[in-house]
Formats: sequence, C-alpha cells, structure tokens
Amino acid sequence: MHENFFLPSELIPNDPEYFVWYTGTLGQAEWLISYSRTLRGTAVPKECRPDLSNVPEAIMPLLSLDQPDLIVTNKKNDPLILIEITEQRAFGTNAPQRVARFWSAVANRIPSAYILPVESYQIEKSGNPLKMKKILEEQDVNKKRFLLFCETLLRVNGEKTYRNGITTIEELKERIRRGEYKQIAGITEHTITQLQQFVKKFVDGEGETVHLQNIPPEEYCHRVGNTYYRAYIRKPEITESMLLEWFHVCSTVVPTFVFKWHSELKYLFRTNGLTHIMYDEENPFLSYRNLPPKPGQNKVVHTFCGNNKDEIELFFNFVDACIHREFSNDFFRKKVMRAGEYWNNELRTRWFKEIEDIRDIDLVKSGNFSCTTQNFFDFLESQGVEIPQKYEDSFQVLEKSHIYKIFNAAPHRGLYDPYSGNLAVRDILFAREPTTIEDLTKFTRSKSLVFLVDFKGESATKHRFIYGLINRAFTKYNNQKDTGWNEQEKLLWLLKNIKIHKFTKDMRCHIVFSDIILVRRFVTPDPIKYEVIFGVPTLLRMGLIDERDASIESMRLKT
Repeated sequence: MHENFFLPSELIPNDPEYFVWYTGTLGQAEWLISYSRTLRGTAVPKECRPDLSNVPEAIMPLLSLDQPDLIVTNKKNDPLILIEITEQRAFGTNAPQRVARFWSAVANRIPSAYILPVESYQIEKSGNPLKMKKILEEQDVNKKRFLLFCETLLRVNGEKTYRNGITTIEELKERIRRGEYKQIAGITEHTITQLQQFVKKFVDGEGETVHLQNIPPEEYCHRVGNTYYRAYIRKPEITESMLLEWFHVCSTVVPTFVFKWHSELKYLFRTNGLTHIMYDEENPFLSYRNLPPKPGQNKVVHTFCGNNKDEIELFFNFVDACIHREFSNDFFRKKVMRAGEYWNNELRTRWFKEIEDIRDIDLVKSGNFSCTTQNFFDFLESQGVEIPQKYEDSFQVLEKSHIYKIFNAAPHRGLYDPYSGNLAVRDILFAREPTTIEDLTKFTRSKSLVFLVDFKGESATKHRFIYGLINRAFTKYNNQKDTGWNEQEKLLWLLKNIKIHKFTKDMRCHIVFSDIILVRRFVTPDPIKYEVIFGVPTLLRMGLIDERDASIESMRLKT
C-alpha cells in the first residue's frame, strides 16, 4: 500500500529498482522521480525518520554529519547521488551552512548536486527613507526615473551626477561603458570597473551567461503605508564565492555541481523572484506544491557551447548520468564555476585577513584570520592558557593556522547552523590541498583550523558549548561514574566508541573539522575564562584515535 504517496499508481513499481530517501519533503522526492527519465516508474520515495532508525547502514555515512534532502540508491541501497535543494536567496551564510552534507558525499566519492539561487532578487526596507521619499516626489518624470536608475546601480549618487551634467539614463550607461567616471558622483577609478561589470551583466545582458535583468527604475522603490521598500539584485559576495570555489575544488575529486535556480522579475514582489508554486498539466499531482520548476520552464542561463537547456534540464541529465555511473560530461559546470562568471579574484583576496599580531582578532566580532601557528600558541600562553606539550608539538608540521571566529551572546542559540557547514567549507579551502586520491577522513592538512567562539552576555555563563556538551554526551554513553577524566579525555573515549551521528548537531562538525576549538567566556568583571579542546584532525595526527575507531569508521561507506 502506498496511501501516503501523491504519485499516481502507474508510476509506483511493484518491484522498485531505485529508492529516493528523503529528509526534506515527500514532494521533493516525487518531483525528482517524476522528471528523471531513469527514476520515473522505477523508483519509490522512502522517508528517513528523524532519528535515522530506518536508514540502511549502507547510506548512514552520508547522513553522519548532516542530513541532505535526497539520496538516490539502487535496490541494494548502494548510494548513487546526493541532492540538496534550497529556494532561499544565497546571502550571508545560509547556503554554505549545508556544505557538511556535501562533504560526506565528497569524502565517500559519491556525486552530488546543489540547486539554489546563485543570483536572486531581494526586497527590504530602504535604509534611507527620506531620500526615497524625496525621489518619489520628484515632479520631473525623466529626472525621477534617472535618479531611481542610479539607485539600482549602488554607489552612484544620482542627484550629484545629475548636477554634474549627466541627465539621462542612456548617457549615464554610455559613460560607464567607456569608463568615464569623473562626472559620475560616488564612483572612483577603483570602482568604475565593478560598475562596468554590473552594467555589462545585468543591464546590457552581454556574455554567454544570462544574468538577472536589472530592476526597472519604476520598480526599484515602493511605499507601503509609511514604509519604503527597495528591490535589488543580490549578487554572489564573499560567502557565495567560497561556496562556489568549494564546489569547484571538490568537483576535481568527484562530480560535485551547483545548478542555478533562476529568478524571474515577474515574481519579484511575491516570492523575491522565485517560482514557488508549480503547475504541470501532465503531472497534476506535483502542482500547487512548494517545488522547484519543471525542466524546460526557465530561461536558458548558460548559452555557451550551443547549450539550449535550462539549469533544471541539465540537473536531471546529471542525475540520470550519476544513476548509470556515467561521469564523462561536466554538464557545463566547469565554466559556470570558474572565476568571473559569478565571483572574481577580488573577492578571493577578501576571504580572510593575514595578521601578524594575533590580538587583531579582537578588532571584529566575527571573521576569518590567517596567522602563524606559533603566534597562536604564543597568544594562548600569554593569556595563561596551559597546553600540554605533546599537543603543541603535534602542530610543528603546520606552519600556518586559519582562525574562524564567531561571536555569541544568546545562550540558547546552538552552534550548528550555519557554523557546521562553514567549517566544512574552510576544511577544504583553507586547511588542506585535496587531491583526487586523498582520503578526506584522514585530515591531511597544510594549515590547522581553529574554531574560536567568544561568549558574551548571558552566553558567557550559560552556553553549554563545548565542555558542557562533551560532559553531557559522556554521561549519556559511558556507564562509569566519577572517572576523574577531563573533557579532552572524555572526548577521546567518545570518538573511540560512539558513531559520529550520535554526537549532537551542536558539537558534531566542530569536533570533526577543528584542529582546535577555543572558547572564550567574557564574564565581567572576572578574567576571561578559556576552554580548549583538540578535535579529530589533531587527534588523528597524534595517533590518539585512528580510522578503525567508531567515529571515523562511521563516516566511511563500506566498500
């Protein structure tokens, strides 16, 4: 009986050849089955229970760190492809937070695909309502349209540019194309190139990639009651740059591809440009559900090499190829993920700050820093933090360290999303130089990765990360009472005896990816309190745990 399925009976096989395991929604699984040439009529959805109690051992390693939306397996439960789908706009850290799901696939050489809006439309309250009010009340219609167009470009001061003698949109665009920036108020010799790139991609629509259409001036700002809302294009910035580069690097190991969920201007003020509700006459059971578009519904985004397929069509071609273990085609991903399509070298240089004085980490609440490993340990010593010599000696082979620092003042806010995925990103990009033959679970590193957490306010006394979480897990799984062990010794026991997915989400990835977890608790007026834990990469390097231990073994597929 399949009474919980929306799939019509003719698409439900009596003897399935494939299963689509889902942790997201049934709709996503049925969407995948319905449009895949291979899965349609040969596969059925299977829900992964929240506690994973019904998940076959054969795919558990792919859910060990985090739970992807979809995993396709054959009838023997051999994994064929892992899939993640998100309709959220790629801003801040919402896209990278899911990377731990893909990391498990890359580590086990399983292809994966991520459907997300690489570019998107954004609506938010205007940061300068008085300015917007003045522009919208401008009586000269042409000047009003000019001023609104300038606002869509960012950095351009429309009023001053108008007074400088540039008074039409076409004249402004022509000046930008020629690189004549001196009369464009707000633009300098250093920023004119960025403005030229924006106009080329989003205004003129030149190139082999069809980028989003710029917001028309009359749609840029709207007044709702007494509040002014602006609409704009959100382009990939630093965090998205990291995400795309991560997929680019990992795709050299195993096909690991991003597919662009294309926004449309006509949906801007309903769903920020994304089609959330699909209608399909041929597959009515998929209609009116919150699902991605069907293949062939969107514009063709990447037109190079004579491509005439949209991203969803290319995605399904990739899915079918993975199911048949045919990886000869890159589905135009290499060109998509290259620098210049969605990010540039300037963003790469802003990924982290190289510092000589370790105290510079206190200049910002959160950030990424690179320093010498010796400077980091000297800093700990200067703060009175005692590190056992054998642990410090294990870092002699790592000249540099990458510090990922975050700030927390909310005692009940967990440290899983987005930080777990962000650590998975930094593991590949900043802590190692992966090769096609490398076993990622051995954590062979070129830099150490430090996860630094500053707790202030109530969090300084109440947040349980990281000692409190280790103690709670040890109490749960170890029957001994009063061992007299410290938190590092308890963690070693847990890693040797407990499968990694049994660690709670608010500590799992932090322990797996971090050489060092450093917690600073600012309990005023007392001195700063420190907690230091050495994670899996350090413990493997020291030989205190090995690949046969329960935690490491549970991250690997059985071959």
